[in-house]
Amino acid sequence: MNITSLRYSLLPATLILMVLLLLAAAGAGIYGWSLAGAALLLALTTLLVHGPVAQADPAAPLPPRWQRIEWVYLAALSFLLLMLIPLPLSLTAMSGGERYDQNMIVATRLQQAAALDALDPPALLFSLTRNRAGTMRVLAICIGAFSCVLVGSRLSMSGRRFLLRGLILGGALIAGAGILSLTSFPQGDTLWWWITIPHILPGPAACFANQNHFGGFAALLCPAALVAAAYDISRRRWLAAILMSLCALTMAAAVPLSESRGGVVAIVGSILLLPILLYRMGHRRIGLWLLLPLLAIVLTLSIAVLPRVSDSMQTLLRPTQTASLQSRMQVWREALRIWPHYPILGSGPNSFHTTYPIYRHSSASGQRTHAENLYVETLVDSGTIGCLLVLWALAAGLAGLRRSRRVPSTDPFLFFAATGALIVAAIHALVDFAPYVPLYSLTLGALIGVALPPPSSRRPVAAYAAVGLSVVLCFWAPAMEKRDSIYHLYKSDMASLSRALVWAPSSQHAWLHAGRRLTKQYPPPIQRLGERFMTQSMVYDPQNYRHWIKLGDLRLKLNDHDGAREAYERAHALRSWVGMPTRLKEGT
Repeated sequence: MNITSLRYSLLPATLILMVLLLLAAAGAGIYGWSLAGAALLLALTTLLVHGPVAQADPAAPLPPRWQRIEWVYLAALSFLLLMLIPLPLSLTAMSGGERYDQNMIVATRLQQAAALDALDPPALLFSLTRNRAGTMRVLAICIGAFSCVLVGSRLSMSGRRFLLRGLILGGALIAGAGILSLTSFPQGDTLWWWITIPHILPGPAACFANQNHFGGFAALLCPAALVAAAYDISRRRWLAAILMSLCALTMAAAVPLSESRGGVVAIVGSILLLPILLYRMGHRRIGLWLLLPLLAIVLTLSIAVLPRVSDSMQTLLRPTQTASLQSRMQVWREALRIWPHYPILGSGPNSFHTTYPIYRHSSASGQRTHAENLYVETLVDSGTIGCLLVLWALAAGLAGLRRSRRVPSTDPFLFFAATGALIVAAIHALVDFAPYVPLYSLTLGALIGVALPPPSSRRPVAAYAAVGLSVVLCFWAPAMEKRDSIYHLYKSDMASLSRALVWAPSSQHAWLHAGRRLTKQYPPPIQRLGERFMTQSMVYDPQNYRHWIKLGDLRLKLNDHDGAREAYERAHALRSWVGMPTRLKEGT
């Protein structure tokens, strides 16, 4: 193999695997610096493989422009950039009254605090998104995932097989570590047993902060391992077949052990559909051999795994009666009430947790960071334009898969591995938000990329734009984490909280903690201003009884008895056991 062939086959595939390995080691992309760094490295890799060796057959007809992934990529970057551009307050009035009103309140309160020498006001530049840090994370995920798609599609056939098998092996190793965590060596509140994270339910597994996402990740790669095993059996590559079967078995066992019922439904749906697709598309032999590792998986799960999680799995027989699905369905209904307020552009990708509390009717405890349904959340966060972009990306991807099947040199193993992953992702997205986990999205992008035909475009405009944006994201990586996490906001100083308000004007937590900081300063005028900040937080989360109690305590401390009584009454309406303090009962 000469140097040029190596450059366009194994080297880029190895770079993708190394980036994903580092991302997994750093918590699946939970930290802003790891996500921004991965996006930059993958964007640079896209430029590395852009050359004549990786181009499509010049004799083949060019696909329509709407089917070219590069155009979809550029449109997605443009949309996210539009949502992120900082604008002066006056210009945000053109984006709609609700956005402008929220921005105006932030500007007014911060100017009042500055007039009292409580803080130095930050630059009052507002974005269209209601959560700039969250949308920056989506931009980084978008760059990483599309870069994986483009790099995978430009690889030679040997490079594609190498990348896919590397993904399967990596997924099996992560699944094995997660199984150890869930069965023998609990991680506690850590990733990889040593990276400390805040307490999150239902708990972490391997590199994932949420074991449901761990189950979804294992489900994503399991069909590819099954197809690889069947492919190797059909060619009598017995050692490879045994290895791929063991990988499939490990990942299949990880899904029910994670108690991710959405992941179980997704993997079952994919495994049921894959043999049908293989049979109907003329690959009956591979479909027949697929039954061997599948039978081994079914027997192993029935004997060794399912008895451990029988209570959780039995709820799949009556899904509408489970509290988990009932609460999810309530969130979906309430989330749809947001869309009429931001119908065109949405409230901003990954801004759900800063807008949903305003419109919810339920007073359930806990922080809802996502809608637990990717389709509903996309409509709410990205609006009509964002949904059209997603549909365009899906149509272009499916058209590319269809074209790749018509190329004689295309390996069917790659096509069906990508198809199985897409089925899993589509089903799992009905009840979860796994694509917001960077490792999941980047892996899905690589799986799709290896099955697509080489792109036709010679002008990597989107790739150059992605490199520039990735550099900017690396610069703002600390802010992506600190201004989008309630745990960091709780510990932030007033300067950081004021910037968090500019970045997320409707963030109830930023308003709450900014108010608490101001009330700790002695002069009474500043304390009264802090009370207004906390009152504004209740406008953005009126169903939070705990915050009403905190506001009541503050007003009582400031001798605002009428205001305190109102706050405690609101808390009592949400939780009947919340009583009125003795001072207010006595009328003192």
